[in-house]
Amino acid sequence: MLATDRREASYCRKSVVFSASKTLEKGTFRLAAGQAWIYVNRPEGIAEPSARYPIVQSYVDIFLSGCLEQEQRFELSGFAQQCLATTRDWSEHWVNDRIYPRRPFIYQPRSRQIDSLLSQQLPQYFSRIRIE
Repeated sequence: MLATDRREASYCRKSVVFSASKTLEKGTFRLAAGQAWIYVNRPEGIAEPSARYPIVQSYVDIFLSGCLEQEQRFELSGFAQQCLATTRDWSEHWVNDRIYPRRPFIYQPRSRQIDSLLSQQLPQYFSRIRIE
């Protein structure tokens, strides 16, 4: 836990209330007794995207790659779409900072899946992403 706290030092560790949680895995999976945690932004680090501080594609790629990985691992059909649909505060201030964006699959193997999800779920933003 201490190693994770050090790695996530720019975030706050918050306790998760089990009674407010539900699993997405099919079957009879139950949460084990114990303590669960999540890491959230520090209040002073939360700001709306702007032209000066836009959403960066590399961070969106990390988020959606994780969603796609969980979708595949636990057979959660549509999980990545659900993640996009339930995430808010997207912005037109968004830059594509991928390395060599014309051949992004070299550095981001899921780039086609990610771009497809974004264009379907967030077309009003996807069409306006600037290449940095």
